[in-house]
Formats: sequence, structure tokens, C-alpha cells
Amino acid sequence: MDLVATLATELQSYDKLSRAKTYIDALLEVEQAKQSARQSLSTNPQGMLSAYSKLIAILAARSSNESLEPLASGSATSDCSADGPPQPSNLLEYTKQSVQEIWSEANKAAASAQSESLGKLGWPAKMDLSSAAAVGAFDSSFSTLAGLDHITRAASDALARCGLTLRDGDAPPLPLEHMARAVDIRMRYHFESARTTSRADKPEWWLSQVLGMLRNIVPFLESHVQRLFNGTALPQIDARNEFIRLVLPVVHRKLVHDRPEYMRNGLVIAHVVHELADFEHTLRDVYFYDGPSVLGQFLADSALFSAWVEAERANAVESYMQTIAESNPFELVYEDDMLGADDAKPSRLAEKVVLVIEDIAERYAVVPSCMQRLQLLSTAQFPILIALVEDIEGEIDEFSRISLAFIRDAGITNAIASKSTAAAQSPLVSQLARLTSWYQTIWYVEEAADDWNNSPTYVDMWAAVCQRAAALGRNTDPRDWRMNCDEWSDADRTLLDETTHQSFANDDWLDGGIWERSIATLRDLKQRVLDIISRAINKDVVGQLRAYRKKSNWAVEGIDANADTDVSIELSGLLPELSSVLVALEMMVPSLAFSLLLRRLATELDTFLVERVALAHSFSQCGGRQFAKDVGALSQLLSSSTSREATKKSKQRVLPKSKECALVLANSLDSTTAPAENDMPLSLAEWGTAVVSPDASDRETELVLKKLGISTLSAKEARTLVVSSEFPGTPMPPATAVKAKKPYLLKPTLYVHDYINLASVQKCLEDRRSDFVTVDSTTFSGELELESRPYERFFVLEQDHFTLFSHYHAPVKFGYKSRNAIMAHLWKDAWILDLTSTKFVEVDGLWQLEQQPVLCFAFGQDADTLQSSYLIDDNTIHEYYESTTTMDMAELATVAQGKADLCVSHFFVVNHGKEYWAVDTKDPSISYAFGPSTKTRTISRLADGLVTVQALIDEESLQASTNAHTGQSSKFTLRDINGEEVVEGDRFVLQILSDQDEDEDNEHHENGGDGRSMLSNKDWVGAFNRSHIGPGKEFMAYGSVGHADCFGMAVVDDITYLTFEGQFVQIEDNGSSTVVLPETPSKHNRIHLACSDDGFTALSRWGAKVPIVFEWIKTGCGFFSVDEEGYYSIDYYAKLRLIKV
Repeated sequence: MDLVATLATELQSYDKLSRAKTYIDALLEVEQAKQSARQSLSTNPQGMLSAYSKLIAILAARSSNESLEPLASGSATSDCSADGPPQPSNLLEYTKQSVQEIWSEANKAAASAQSESLGKLGWPAKMDLSSAAAVGAFDSSFSTLAGLDHITRAASDALARCGLTLRDGDAPPLPLEHMARAVDIRMRYHFESARTTSRADKPEWWLSQVLGMLRNIVPFLESHVQRLFNGTALPQIDARNEFIRLVLPVVHRKLVHDRPEYMRNGLVIAHVVHELADFEHTLRDVYFYDGPSVLGQFLADSALFSAWVEAERANAVESYMQTIAESNPFELVYEDDMLGADDAKPSRLAEKVVLVIEDIAERYAVVPSCMQRLQLLSTAQFPILIALVEDIEGEIDEFSRISLAFIRDAGITNAIASKSTAAAQSPLVSQLARLTSWYQTIWYVEEAADDWNNSPTYVDMWAAVCQRAAALGRNTDPRDWRMNCDEWSDADRTLLDETTHQSFANDDWLDGGIWERSIATLRDLKQRVLDIISRAINKDVVGQLRAYRKKSNWAVEGIDANADTDVSIELSGLLPELSSVLVALEMMVPSLAFSLLLRRLATELDTFLVERVALAHSFSQCGGRQFAKDVGALSQLLSSSTSREATKKSKQRVLPKSKECALVLANSLDSTTAPAENDMPLSLAEWGTAVVSPDASDRETELVLKKLGISTLSAKEARTLVVSSEFPGTPMPPATAVKAKKPYLLKPTLYVHDYINLASVQKCLEDRRSDFVTVDSTTFSGELELESRPYERFFVLEQDHFTLFSHYHAPVKFGYKSRNAIMAHLWKDAWILDLTSTKFVEVDGLWQLEQQPVLCFAFGQDADTLQSSYLIDDNTIHEYYESTTTMDMAELATVAQGKADLCVSHFFVVNHGKEYWAVDTKDPSISYAFGPSTKTRTISRLADGLVTVQALIDEESLQASTNAHTGQSSKFTLRDINGEEVVEGDRFVLQILSDQDEDEDNEHHENGGDGRSMLSNKDWVGAFNRSHIGPGKEFMAYGSVGHADCFGMAVVDDITYLTFEGQFVQIEDNGSSTVVLPETPSKHNRIHLACSDDGFTALSRWGAKVPIVFEWIKTGCGFFSVDEEGYYSIDYYAKLRLIKV
């Protein structure tokens, strides 16, 4: 048994020794491989690689064989010599550590050798391959690195099982990785340090450095390195492309380094983007780089992009505001002769706007993302165009508030565009130059926008917008792309940035463009300016024809018109001035615009000459011939005012109706002047009788006129001309026929069907002067009734509408709520109703005023509410009350609330005699009292929603506190031009002074005059008797040339009044006339007197900041204007100079 025990012990010892030997052999194998690799690092690269490969194989074998592990952790470990190699906790970990050490040492040694050899070759500057030793050294180090990389990649799975990762699977080739490190070091040194070359605002410096290095080394990569790669066991790659991929992280790191500076100065980003785009373009086009976009990755930083967008917006706004703040931003940049007549002439502002928008577009044109380009367009470019439109609209609105008559008299020149002598002499031309500078500004920007719309950049953006709209649904309009563009999602970006655009269900979209709506806005604004130019010219010309319209000697006999070739003296001043205006205008606008303005002027003149002269006066034959010469002179002027082909090709006749009127009035229509194809010639007496005969129908009359070559005059107009002219052998028509010439004198007739209950029809103020006739609905016909009374007009009341029957147009159906306004307008202002006016709208087949009527409560016995020539005054519906002692506003408000759908809902008007109240419908305790002189202005402001009843009360309170300084009390002192006090009993004259008059007066005094000798040339306030108008209207204040009436003053109840011959000068009830009446003026009829520090006296309406208006009697040019509806206004505003007599 002892022997067995001893044997067992020996066997156990042997087993331990065997296992220890095996462990030591394994450890020795690792150490030998490590030693072999280290010894071969510098002398035998291939031996090093072989040893490294063997070491990896040992690690792979040991990772799958754990038989040595128990011993590794047992007694064998303690038996190892202390002088031997360091013992890890287990053999596997030691082997892994050894592999990692050899990899690191081999990589470092080979990289160092490669770097040294590259340095000898000039890397990364221009390569010099003349040294064979340096090239051989590079090849050897390159081969070592490539082999090391290949061995490591091949064993990546085995290494991964051991938990060891030496190279990532997508890591670049090891030789190229070390070659790129030289570029990295150089870039860090020069451009990521404190050196002066490291500037964020100079991206071209470091990008050009990168490109310069590529230019030097790419040939070496393509010719030499690529050949070396092809000889390795590594996967085949493009050495050039792979090296560029290794350099780009250097670029990205530099961009990140400079990012804080970019965020502080957003405009630098635009410069960086442009340089990056050029850099990437070179990489792709020259070096065939096919990797990710450098620019795209840079702009993917949303915060960075937002900083750029905001910087572009702020810079654009600043540039625009600096230009608009200049003294004359609309001044044209070029002289008239530098550009063609039909070329847009830019103003300074237009040039700046176009330049700013195009600069922004040029900066973002290289941005690869369409969505980002659209965001820049929406945020930085469109607002500049919107600002331009708004500023020009503001200029237009301001200009529209100025009376052209005042401009002419005051001599406001402000010439902007034209600098010619003729332009400086004419204030109208100066104002036209101002208007045309706006026109040219808009036109220039519009043409630029049209070019943008067709440029490739914006075409691509529009296609992307259309693609997104198509994806969102058929009802999506691509022109609405700006809505919520700040909230676009990644899905929107995908749609917008897609480079291949699909076909669209709505191909009409592609005919539009990204600037389509902007172009339409500019075109509308340009048309608006053109309309104002047309109105200004027409207004001035027709204003100067006022004396011609008032000419009263047309029927005078004994004037041989054939012996005098001159036009009427009233036209002698107009013709040369109009000619100079048209010559100047021709240089200011393009041919088509000038042709349009000329046609509008001709139409205006044609209407004026026919309606205001030919149809308004009686003519002798001599007068008719004089009228024909005047028409001929005007026609020749308009026809010869331009030589442009666009106008010369126009086939439109000039002043056609005026010429036909002249033929009739001059008794020139006979068989010799009738058209050659006339197969039924009529004598002068025969055709005049045929036209004026009451038995002749309009159709018969028109046939006669047609045979005489008259095509534009209506039968009615021809009749009127014949009646007012002296036609030999033409009998005068019956009295009824003459009366039919003025249908507005007839009393309105309203036919009521027998089934209509008049009590249910909304009351109308015009009913008080109308005749109601009940008719049998089964037999009555409006058309037949019109045939029996062709020159009258009447209404037919039906169940839910009323119908106007008139000879001048087809029957028209109206809604009841506009009945008062339509009836008053027809019987006071117009022969026919112009339904094309924007004041009228058609709702469910019924015409009515667009504005809601005003509800008025009037005392039944003296209702005179809102009887005026203003359409707003007549746009009412009425209720009557009979109580003269109490007016329950709350009760009236209840009635008004029940009619909220028929009229203006927020207020109503109550009238009793000459007192008026505007009452808040919701709170009838809020009411504002006013009088006849301010009723039109008050009600118009309320109806238009410009003020509320409470606002009017607040305005009156404010003015009451302000009036204390100008005074209408015992503290007020009326003073003359020298500052002397005027008291009761003093007599004085009132001179109306314009700026021109003041200059002439000063010049006269400087030359020794006393000022009184100029009386005949000055404009004075006078008075004339007009008792023929009616009782209580004895005198009316007016303006006159060379005649001054003496006035006085009186103080009644501490209020100072202006007097004339002991009576009081005051505002008439209608608020539009200044009259002289014996009774003391009521509050609403008073004239507010004020004396300024410079010695002038001002008159205004009491309770309103509106100057007094005088009727003006003046010959020649000047002082008259045409209002919006084409009627002739006699308003003239001026300063007064009070001179004691």
C-alpha cells in the first residue's frame, strides 16, 4: 500500500510538472514571436509582419483552448522565475497585450519611416521623385503599413472574439491615413491657432491651401500610390478619392472651430457658403470626388442657417432703409437720353431694391437645399419688395390728398425726374415728373422680377414648390407656399429637395412662377400710378377749360368765324401749355402708357366738350363754326403730340363725338359732307326736321344720322343739338319735347302693383317728393309704359325688389335697402346709373350699394335729413316720429336693433329741424349732437367706420380745450395784418393770398410801391346778391379778382362774428356755402376766426378743422379742379390778409 501511495504521489507530481512545462512552452512561444517582431522592425519588415501574424495566430489558438488556464492560475504561476518576463493573471490576457504592443510599435515605426521618406519627397508640397532612395524608402514603409493593415483586417474576427479591436471595418487604408496626417498638422498650425492666418472671415485662405496641397500630391497619388495599392492584398480602392475623404474631416473641424464667429456675424456665413461651394465644385469636377457634400453638412446646422437668414434680412432692411431715408430716393439715376423711350429708367430706390434682391439670390444660389433657398427668399427678399410697394402706396395716398388746383397756384415744383427748362416752368410737369418717377420705379422692379421669374434658379424653386403642392393635394395652390414655411417638416424638405420633379396633375401651375404674385402686385400698382397721372392731367386740363365752359357768346350773331382762324380766346392759354405738358410727358413714360394717357385725355375732353359745351349752350351758326375750329385745334394737338409708332398706329378717332357735334352746330351736314356711299342724300333743312320731329322714333332718327355719317352721337344728343341750334327750315319742337331734354326736372313716379302693401315697404325720404300710382298687376307693363313716355324714368315697386325703367339702359332691378340713395342719385346727379362703379354690387340678381344705408329717425313735419348731393347722405332708410317734446333714444335704439340687417348697425341718426344726433345703437345714452354744416362729414366718418360716436364726443371735448387758445370769447382779439386790434365799427377788406401773390407783393414793396396799386391783380373776398335762389339767401361770400367788399365784426354773447352790411357771414345749412344772413348764426353755422402770429387771419368751420371754401370767379388758368365723379369743383383754400380801410 505504501508503494501505491508513493506511486500516486509521483504521478501527481509528474502531471503538475507536465502542465507547467506546457504553460512555459506557450509563454515562451509568445515571447519569441514578440522578440522576433521587435528585432525585425527596422531591418526586416517582412519578418516583422511574419512574427506579428504568428502572434495573432497564437492569440486565436489560445482563445479557443482553455486547458492552460487552471494551471495559469495555480502553483505554476508561483514557480515562474522572478527574473523572467512579467506574468499576467492569465496567459490569454498576456497574449492580447503582446499583440497590441507589437501592433502599436510596428505601426509607429512604419509610419515614422513613411513620414521621413515623404518629407524627403516634398510632401505635402510639390512632390520631387528624383531621389530613388527616398522613393524606395517610401515604397518599403508603404508596403509595411499595407501589410500590417491587411493582416489586422484579415484577423479582425478572431481579434473580436478575444475582445480586441485594432482597426474598424470602415477605417481608411493605413498608409493613406498616415499620409493625411501631414496635411492635418499643417492646417492646425496655420489655421487653428492664434496666428494671423487663422481668420473666420477668410475661408478662401485655408480652402485654397487645401486645394493647393491636393494639386501638388494628387498626381503622386494617381501615378505612384495607386500602383502600390494595386500590388497589395488590400481591397481595391481609388487612392485619390480615398485620400480626399481623409482630408475633409480637417475641413469640417476648421468649420466647427470658426462656428462661434459665424454665429456672431451671420453675413460671413454667406461668404463661407460661396467658398465651400467653389471648393466642393473643384473636388467633384477636377478630382472626381463622389463623397458626401461638404456644403450640405455645413448647412445642416439649423442654428447656423438661421443666423445666416436673419443676417441677410437685417442687412437687406438696413440697405433699403438707408436709401429710402435719403433726400430724394425716387430720383432717376440716368438722364432721359441715356436710355430708350421704352426702357425702364431706374430710380435710386429701384436700383437698390433690385441690387439687394439679386445679391441675396447670388449668395444662396449655390445652396443645395431648395427648402433653404425658399426660406431665404421668403425671409430676406420678399419683405424688401413688400416694403417698396407699401412705401409707394404711401406716397400715392399722400399725393391723392393734395388738390391739384392748390398745387398749381402754390407753384410747388419738386421736379424729380425731368430737369428740362420746360419742366421747371410748369408745376404740373413737375408733379407729373414726381408721379412718373414712381411709375418708372415700379416698372423697373417689375421687369427685374419678370426676369427673375424665368431664371433657372427660381424656375427650379417653382418646380419644387409645385411638386410639394401636388403631393399635398389637388386643392393646394403652390402660390401659397409662403404660408407656414417656417414650420416645414423633414417630409417637406424631402419633397422640396428632390432633384427629379414628377409630372403634375395641374400643368397650369408650371406657367406661373415664384414671383408671379409679386409681379401682379407691381403691375396693379403701376396701373394705379398711371391712373393718377391720367387724372392729374385730365383734372388740370378740364380745370383750365372752366372759362371755356362758361363762355356765353356762342349764340351771338355777326361774327364771321370764317374770317378769323384763331381759336377761342379761352383756349389760347391752354393749347401751348398742354402741348408742352404732352411733350414732357412723352419723355417720361413708355409708348404704350403715353398712348393710353393720350386716349384717356381725349375721351375726357370729348365728354367735356359734348356735355359741358355743345349740349349745354345754344349756338348760332357762327358759334357752331367757332366751336368746330376749337375742336379741330384740340384734335390736331392731340393727334400730333407724338411721333411714336405705337401711337401713330392707333386706329381710334380723336374727339369723335365733339367733331360730330361741331358738324351739326356749324350746319355742315349735307349731301356734300355725307359719306360717299350715301344713297339717300338729304338737305340740311330736311335732316334737321327729321331728327327733331316728335313723331320720329329713335330708330328712325338713328338711321338718318347713320346716313349722314354720324355714328357716335345718340338720337337724344342729336335732338338736343338741333333744338339748341339755329337750323334753317327746322321747326321748334313742342314744349313737351324740349322738356324731355332734362328728365331730372320731372317728378319721380313710382308704380305700385295692386298686390303690394305700401305700409310694408321700407320708408324712403325721396318718397316725400314722389308720386305713387297703383296699377293693375295683370295689365300693367313697364316696357309699354316706357314706350309712351320715352324721355322719362320711373320705378315699379314689386314684392321683394323695385325696378328702374329708363330710355338709356335696360330695366335694372334693385334691392329695397338702397332705394333712397338710388332715387336721389338719379334725380339729382345723373342721367343714367353707372353700375360699373365700385359703389354698386349685385347680390342674388339685385343691384344695391355696397355700403349699408344709415337709419335715420326724422320728425314727420320738418324732415330734411341728409338731403345733399353726396351719395353717402342719400344712402339712408327712414323712420318718422311725431313727438316734439320727447325723444326716447332707448326706444329708437330698439327699432334700430331690429333693422340691423338692413342698415349700418353701430349707430343711427335722429333729426329734428336743424338739430342732429348720432346715437350709439348698443348704448343709446351715448349720443353726439351736430348741425347741418358738418352732417356730411360726421355721418360719412361714422358710416365708413373711421370713428365711433364716443370718438366724436372725445374729439369735440379736445377741440373745446384747444379753442381756448385761438378764442371765440371776450378774450379773443381780431387783428389786422399789422397786428392792430379790430373793433366794432372798423371796416376792413379780406385779401386771399397765395405764395405767388406774397412774393409779388414783397417785390412791389421793394420797388417802392405801396401795395394798394396792385388791387386789380389781387384776389379778394366779396359778396353778391342771390335773392333769386330763395328767401333768406340774400348774399353769398365769394372770391373775386380786382374787387373787394368791406366787412366788419360784431361781438354777441362774447363771441366774435364776421359781418357784411350789418348781417352775419355764416356757413349755410348744407355746409358747402358761405352766406350772409340777418340772424345770428347757430352753433353749427358759425365761422371760427383765428389770427396767426405772422399776421394772417384764418377762417374755418366751427367744430371742424376744415377751411372755409369760397366760390371763385377768375379767368384764364388756375384754381379749378374736377372731383372724383367728374363734376367741376369751385373749392379754393387760401390764407387771408385782413387790411383796415
